[in-house]
Amino acid sequence: MDWSTSDVVAVLFLLGLVILAVFAAPSLWRRGQMPNAPGWWPYSENFWRGLYRSLFIGSAGGVYLLVALIVAELWHAGRPPDEQGLPAPLWAQILVPGILFAFVLMMVTVILFNRPKRVVPPAFRDQDGLLTRSRRE
Repeated sequence: MDWSTSDVVAVLFLLGLVILAVFAAPSLWRRGQMPNAPGWWPYSENFWRGLYRSLFIGSAGGVYLLVALIVAELWHAGRPPDEQGLPAPLWAQILVPGILFAFVLMMVTVILFNRPKRVVPPAFRDQDGLLTRSRRE
């Protein structure tokens, strides 16, 4: 598989985000301090809180995506030259995007409903989700 410059930049950007998230996630889980939305944030404070609550599961999804990209590249690199253009097995074509979709869906449910509680840092589990809070106001 030939990598273009944009592919390399995208993977390095994702790698940087994953490294940052992996180091920040444990302190987020333990500390439980929610910062206020920064001045440049164009959306509501409630949306900022939901996004911040979902950072832990988003970090896990980023790690998963990075590992999947590395495994896919190794799978293609290990093939004989005449077979390198062949697609990955069907089970991998279904499983990898399916799991990635599950991570994105969990992020959305944490932002909107603050559920499932297992993936929300303990200090934030009693907060309302974006839709729950909107309905009460």
